[in-house]
Amino acid sequence: MTTWYGLRAGLAMQRRAGLTPTIVVRIVIIVSPERAVMDGRPVQPARLSGGVMAVRSYAMERVAHLIVRGMDLSEDPRTVAKWARATFMSETQLRSSCRLTDLKARDVLGLVRVLRACRIRFETDCRWQDAIDVLEERTLAKLLRRGGVEAGATPTPQQCLMRQSFVREGALLGRVQQLTCSEGANGQASVPVL
Repeated sequence: MTTWYGLRAGLAMQRRAGLTPTIVVRIVIIVSPERAVMDGRPVQPARLSGGVMAVRSYAMERVAHLIVRGMDLSEDPRTVAKWARATFMSETQLRSSCRLTDLKARDVLGLVRVLRACRIRFETDCRWQDAIDVLEERTLAKLLRRGGVEAGATPTPQQCLMRQSFVREGALLGRVQQLTCSEGANGQASVPVL
């Protein structure tokens, strides 16, 4: 981490060399120590020194855990309020957690519902209507379409996570995948561990 004194000294050196003083601020978001990302590229933990400030996204971590907890619910959370109660939070807290990651709580809820249904269908081979509490076929079709589920398919939760269109935040999706999946012997994602 660069101190103010080090920053001022660096600017003075740039001026003496006849260069226009510039300040470059880089923020590194660390999902986990092994998977740090800076400017969209993976960064090795050893390279996080030398003036680069490391920041952990607590809000994203919190939402990832909410998604995983939502996948384990015994009943389908049809509304944000039901999802909040089931995860022992107020609706306002849950919405605020999602808002801190620039996501809509309703979109995250749609992802939770589809991932939960994928897990149940993958484990029990039931119908989609039995895994998702919906009143109309149109609602079910819309949820499954946004969830990246093709007609007649039984995707794993990981396949659904990669195809869905509810949430496009890569770091969040990567963290959810880490929390819900164990690594196989060949390094490939195996059956979800929930």
